[in-house]
Amino acid sequence: SAGVACTDGCRMDGHVGMGLVTEVFNRSVIERFRPYRSAIGHVRYSTLGSSNIKNAQPLLIHLRGKPIAVALNGQITNAAQLRKEYESKGSIFTTSTDTEIILHLLADPRHATLEDALEHSLGHLEGAYCLLFLTPRELIALRDPGGFKPLCLGQQGNTWAVSSESCAFDHTGFHFTKEVEPGEIVRINRFGLASNRFAPRECPRSHCIFELIYFAREDSFIFGKSVYLFRKSLGRMLAREGAVPADMVMSVPSGGDSAALGYHEESGIPLEHGFVRNRYIG
Repeated sequence: SAGVACTDGCRMDGHVGMGLVTEVFNRSVIERFRPYRSAIGHVRYSTLGSSNIKNAQPLLIHLRGKPIAVALNGQITNAAQLRKEYESKGSIFTTSTDTEIILHLLADPRHATLEDALEHSLGHLEGAYCLLFLTPRELIALRDPGGFKPLCLGQQGNTWAVSSESCAFDHTGFHFTKEVEPGEIVRINRFGLASNRFAPRECPRSHCIFELIYFAREDSFIFGKSVYLFRKSLGRMLAREGAVPADMVMSVPSGGDSAALGYHEESGIPLEHGFVRNRYIG
């Protein structure tokens, strides 16, 4: 599924749908949101919660009479425990996704009255998460203390953007400035950009190695590394540590292309294309 939540500074609107991005966002949907000035978007591959429209993100609700939208990349590992706790107190859940538990934490009267309500709520979460919040006044982006998932910051003049991958900026005119640090909260509003921490810098780092091996696109920079060069170096290491006599090196496109190239260069075995991917159908 895919979705977007937008604001013009006063009201908020959203659109979600099942299917690929090109199926969810047609021209009429894009034109509908053109007047809005801020937005967050989400593309979902379900890891927790079934694949249905109720779980499509961003989740857009009213919290104490004010609109707020939230989108999550990652997985809250103690979501079931927190959900059980809040349901026992009378909370009603409308989705089966772990993202909704974050909204219940923010709505909890014990947290809502605190000056650091967001930071306090985040202290109850365990797992891997990057979060985007959108309100009529600001956009908030944050990354879990371990930095498990990547989160990148881009700039174009006085406009800021956040993305799970740096390659998104290359196609939209933004300049990749830095990665949001683990345990950092970035706030973007009419005054510009400001950040603070909800977890100490000394927290152990827990980067997801599969981002570099498979998930991320090859032209991205995440965890301070070029994804393309990292995968190529893995292929070289494999050729040195586990070489086999073979007629050809062949990748399964497109996640293995860079590694196969590195293996080919290190081993001297010819590189051939044995699989041809059809790029015209999903």
